[in-house]
Amino acid sequence: MALIYRPDSVTVPEPYLPLAFSLGLGIVVTPLAVCIAYMFRAATIARHTVSVGPFVPPEERTDSE
Repeated sequence: MALIYRPDSVTVPEPYLPLAFSLGLGIVVTPLAVCIAYMFRAATIARHTVSVGPFVPPEERTDSE
């Protein structure tokens, strides 16, 4: 992305530079955003499915058996 704004060599016409930079930045950031969303999803599922029952001593249980 830094090569687009070089003053001696412009590969994209000047009016299209903001658009080219925005599209390039979106393409670079999209895989990172997908990875973070997948990690949040996996962490949420793991948090809701964790079972701590066997690790709680019987005298500290709150459920009535």
